[in-house]
Amino acid sequence: NPVSSEAMLIYTAIGLANYIKGDFKAGYEASCKAIELGKKLEYQRMSGYAYAYSALNGHNLGLLDEAWEHANQALNIGQTYGHYEISALAYRTFGNTYMQLGDYQSAVEYFQKGVQVAGEHFVALELMTLLGYSLASIGQVKEGLEYLTRAYETASQLHLGSISVYAHSVLLFNRSVHNVDNSNLLEEIEHALADAKSRPVNKAVVILQALFGRVSKRPEDFIKQMNESLQGASRLSDLLLEARLLQDLIVHKKNRDLPCKTEMDRLDAILEELAPRAVGMPYENAWNKYYNSMKTIGNL
Repeated sequence: NPVSSEAMLIYTAIGLANYIKGDFKAGYEASCKAIELGKKLEYQRMSGYAYAYSALNGHNLGLLDEAWEHANQALNIGQTYGHYEISALAYRTFGNTYMQLGDYQSAVEYFQKGVQVAGEHFVALELMTLLGYSLASIGQVKEGLEYLTRAYETASQLHLGSISVYAHSVLLFNRSVHNVDNSNLLEEIEHALADAKSRPVNKAVVILQALFGRVSKRPEDFIKQMNESLQGASRLSDLLLEARLLQDLIVHKKNRDLPCKTEMDRLDAILEELAPRAVGMPYENAWNKYYNSMKTIGNL
């Protein structure tokens, strides 16, 4: 039935478009509809994309177990039928799961596989961004920044707006954290933030707002920007991003003897909501370490 295959194409495209924009709920729902249609149609390549986009959206909603399983389905289809960009998207979700839980070594291994199989496909640029961040996080700062710069510059040249904006936000974050080439950093962050808002690439906006607060060095700026970022993460329903921001804000407030019960309660709620999704999964050990380290923040 040609109508169904067209409908499947449309739902898959909507899944990707919403992922890029940062409307992960709508993206996840559309991708799941595409998966249902794909089961009826036995339309393998499109099903591979539907599973991959469902995994990307689902991961950002904190549906870690479902995202992992859908990424596995995408990987099987990609490998069976030689659609390597679909395999690369699957590796992206696996790597992202480990990266968010702070197991950067495992993340690096998955992202490297993804970059290898993606080849010239634009998917490689997002993988390079995440690989760069993860390498810098395990101390390979120079190599990490090289990947980030390459991803940002190539995406800019190819006019891949959403990828270049995201890569730029991660590059600026890493330059700040590792204190590399920081002379005009605040100005660059302001420009990047205006660019991200104008497009809009919502996840990059959240990262850059938090970064602006961190770099501006005025405590009242930091708390204001972090609260804006937290509202943004909450609108995205991106639980792991929200947890990361809460962690930074709690540490900041504790160091200044400011009350942070609201933030600690919210962080606890997120951890309890995510915990069942790690049981029996390949990333369960990484989750347990992450969970325990997040729990100790409250006892600083």
